[in-house]
Amino acid sequence: MTAVWIDEFAPRLSAWLSAEAVKSRKQRRTLKQMFLDLRELGYEGSYDRVAAFGRQWKVGQMERVNSASKSTLSRLQLLSRPFISAPLTQIQR
Repeated sequence: MTAVWIDEFAPRLSAWLSAEAVKSRKQRRTLKQMFLDLRELGYEGSYDRVAAFGRQWKVGQMERVNSASKSTLSRLQLLSRPFISAPLTQIQR
C-alpha cells in the first residue's frame, strides 16, 4: 500500500478550514475531527501533519488579513490628507 501525503488532501482541508473559520467557535469542527474525516477518505498520514497544515493555514490567513488591513489603512490615510487647493491669488484672477 502506498503512502498518501497531506498534499493530496490539502485543497479539501483548506476548504474545510475556510468553512469552519466563519462559524462560531462552539460550532466549529476540531482539527482532530477533520483528521478523522480525512482518514475516512483515505488519508494515511499522522494527525501531526494535519495539525501542522492547520497552523500554517492559519498563519497564511492572518498574513492576508494584515496585508489587507495595511492597504486599507494606506487608502484611508490618502483620503484623510487635507485638500490642497490653489493659492487664493490664482482663484481670484
